[in-house]
Amino acid sequence: MLGIESYSHKSLIINKKILSKIFLGNHQIINLENKVFFAFLRLREVYLPDNSFTMFDLLFENIERKIEITEEDKAFCKTLFIPKKLRKKQYLLQAGDISEYVAFVTKGLLRSYSVDDKGEEHIIQFAPEDWWITDMNSFLTCEEAIYNIDALEDTEILLLDKQSQDKLFEHIPKFERYFRLLIQGSFVAMHKRLLSTITNTAEEKYMRMLKTYPDLVQRVPQHMIASFLGIKPETISRIRKKQASSS
Repeated sequence: MLGIESYSHKSLIINKKILSKIFLGNHQIINLENKVFFAFLRLREVYLPDNSFTMFDLLFENIERKIEITEEDKAFCKTLFIPKKLRKKQYLLQAGDISEYVAFVTKGLLRSYSVDDKGEEHIIQFAPEDWWITDMNSFLTCEEAIYNIDALEDTEILLLDKQSQDKLFEHIPKFERYFRLLIQGSFVAMHKRLLSTITNTAEEKYMRMLKTYPDLVQRVPQHMIASFLGIKPETISRIRKKQASSS
């Protein structure tokens, strides 16, 4: 247990007499009364990396597209999310492990994929900035993950574990709606992609990806785009040559 007599920052002093309960990450440190709770949470920002403010700004912009949140809500969120950096090619999750976190990408690019018995990769998702990613089945059920998640670029993320997510739902119930909307959107996108796989030609799939994710096509190697679309890399080469000759 960390003993704190008093804490001073920018002329705000909190005496131990009014402290009752606060969390730093997942570790219970001290307690405090409701009147100073959120003021003290803001002081916790000194524990975060220098770029944590921009990281959280992007997260809050994403959240506010779906629900309204207050400054107190934001302060509480900052106590639950864990900033993390990944080097290019570094794993966030490997198949067979348990997915302990959902991850929000603030900088860089991740991918989720499986590997078949022949060693061939099948990419399920790309997650650039402003996207969420996890192995959802593993995260929700604590079963072994079937997907790998690794970084295609040097990447910065905010992680939320299941216990912290439950705390978020309990303290700010409207976040249940936010995550429900995320899951609904993912479900709709998955079915659209399934329909495209069944009905669209290779060229239609590629052109749809160009229209939907123009920046992503410039950041991802051709063979990975082919894996995501379920076509051969040489097919993309033919499509690109056809486009070049017709333009």
